[in-house]
Amino acid sequence: GITEKKSVVKYSIIVGIISSVALVVVYGALGYIGASSSSLGQFANGGQLLAVVTSNLFGKAGIIILGVAVVFACLTTSIGLISSFSEY
Repeated sequence: GITEKKSVVKYSIIVGIISSVALVVVYGALGYIGASSSSLGQFANGGQLLAVVTSNLFGKAGIIILGVAVVFACLTTSIGLISSFSEY
C-alpha cells in the first residue's frame, strides 16, 4: 500500500475529485429527469417519478434495473456503515 504521507494526500485529492465529478453527473442527471418529465404528471416523491420514468423508457426491465441500482446503493452504504462501526 501507499505509506508516504505526500502520496496519501495526493491520491486522496485525486479520488475526492473523481468522486465529486461522479456525484455531480449523477445528481445532474436526476435533476434533468425531474425537470424534463413534467408531461408525466405530478408525483409525491422522487421515487415514484423514477419508477414511472424507467417504466416508460424501458418497460418492466426498467423497474428491475432501478431496483437493482437501489439495492446496490443501499448495500454500499450499509457496508460502509458496518465497516466504520466495527472499526470504532
